[in-house]
Amino acid sequence: MKLSAPSCHAVQVLLELARGRQRPPLQASWLSGRLGVSVRFIEKIIRPLKEARLVASVRGAAGGYTLCRSPEDIRLAEIVSVMDGGFFRAQCCEGDERCGQAEVCRVGRLWSDMARLLEREMTRVSLADLLAEPVPDCPLTRAKAGLARV
Repeated sequence: MKLSAPSCHAVQVLLELARGRQRPPLQASWLSGRLGVSVRFIEKIIRPLKEARLVASVRGAAGGYTLCRSPEDIRLAEIVSVMDGGFFRAQCCEGDERCGQAEVCRVGRLWSDMARLLEREMTRVSLADLLAEPVPDCPLTRAKAGLARV
C-alpha cells in the first residue's frame, strides 16, 4: 500500500494544528512554509478535513485553521479514510464478476487480511501518540526505527 501525498501531508497538517492548539489559528501560508508545499496544496488538503469536521476555519485577519477535536480523538485510520477513501483493496477483492477464482483465491484473502491489519494498527495511533514520540507499542513505529522487519 502506498499512501497518497494528500494523505501523508494531511497527517502533517493535523500534527501542526495539534502542536499549535494553544496559539492563534494557523494560516495556510504558515503551514505551506512549514511543510514545504504550496498554499494551494494546503487548501486542497484542508477541504476534506473540514468536511469531515477534523479542522475548522476561522475568518478574519487573525484567522486560519484549528483542530475541531482533541489530538487524542483523531486516529490515523480516520485521516487516511477521509483523504483516500479508505484502505488498500486489491481490485480482485472487490467482488469483480470477471474473476472466477474469488471464492477460492488465497491471494485475495491475504490482501484483505493485510488491509484489515493495517487499518486496525492505524486505528490504534492518534495524533497525540505521534506528538508524544515514539508511539508506544506501535509496530509501524518499531519497523521505521529498524526494530522490526516488515
